[in-house]
Amino acid sequence: MIPSLGYLEEELLYPTRSARFESARRMRLTHQCALWGQGISAIAMIAWSVAPLFYPRVAQGGHLSFFNIIASVYILALAMHQQAANYVDRARSLEASARRIDSLRRLVQASILE
Repeated sequence: MIPSLGYLEEELLYPTRSARFESARRMRLTHQCALWGQGISAIAMIAWSVAPLFYPRVAQGGHLSFFNIIASVYILALAMHQQAANYVDRARSLEASARRIDSLRRLVQASILE
């Protein structure tokens, strides 16, 4: 029979472990959403750059160059934020910490059995 750690296990270890796994999942999701945002902005910028070839009247208004500048700045800012946030490495660290909590719990249970 595996001994129960009672309060320590139910009130501290499981919620902490679960919160770390959930935070890691959210960080990975944030990273994926940012990548999609970068991709969509890049596609829009390419479309706005190619549009004058097919629709010369649209290019005369000057709006396309403004949208290209905005899309370029957005892609640059999003890429710099992604690099600074380092979501993937932080998610790995949180998952490793949650696994370490499990190994420490098993170690404490094993020491109780002795």
